[in-house]
Amino acid sequence: MNDTLFKNGGLTDSNPTLLAILSDTDGINTTGTGIGHDLTGILDNDSDHPLILNSYFEDDFNNYMKGSVKYSLSGLSEGYHTITVKAWDNFNNSSEKTISFQVVTGEKFLVRNLFNYPNPFMNETNISLEHNRPDNELEVTINIYNIDGRIIRILNTKIGSTGYTLPPVVWDGKDEGGRKVGRGMYPYTVTVITGNGETARVSGRMIIL
Repeated sequence: MNDTLFKNGGLTDSNPTLLAILSDTDGINTTGTGIGHDLTGILDNDSDHPLILNSYFEDDFNNYMKGSVKYSLSGLSEGYHTITVKAWDNFNNSSEKTISFQVVTGEKFLVRNLFNYPNPFMNETNISLEHNRPDNELEVTINIYNIDGRIIRILNTKIGSTGYTLPPVVWDGKDEGGRKVGRGMYPYTVTVITGNGETARVSGRMIIL
């Protein structure tokens, strides 16, 4: 949904964009040649009303073997949804994939599902989360604490986020003085501010081996 950072079951607003990346060595059938061989999307298992996606396919620099589909959904109800994309190659072979997502329609700015990977880690870790403000420049502040509650590192950056998952912020396992910190558990908080001044905060823990 929106970009390749999205994870199955993630958060969206009521107007997400379906993104599907397709590849096949025999080429992708985007003309609908053959009965029932359209490139389709099925929202919430409603197979009686498929989304015909043929005209939304764009190849990669005139490469008929690879490309992507972008299709804007709108007015989705709050709650969990699924969408299944089915594609055919030029030799009548098909493949399909399903993704689920949760629509949150409230006006409140939300952040959730904070994670860092890898965790535990040795050298560096990537910190990310889900939010409901796509196509925004977000100011991100990460405060990292030792087990005694003292701040050992502050990471501050501005990130353009096209989708619903924050592009990862890297911590190199060093304190404010550039020294490698020791093994152990490190609580952290992430504060995100939108261009309109909306603020949300979430906390987590990470472990250095």
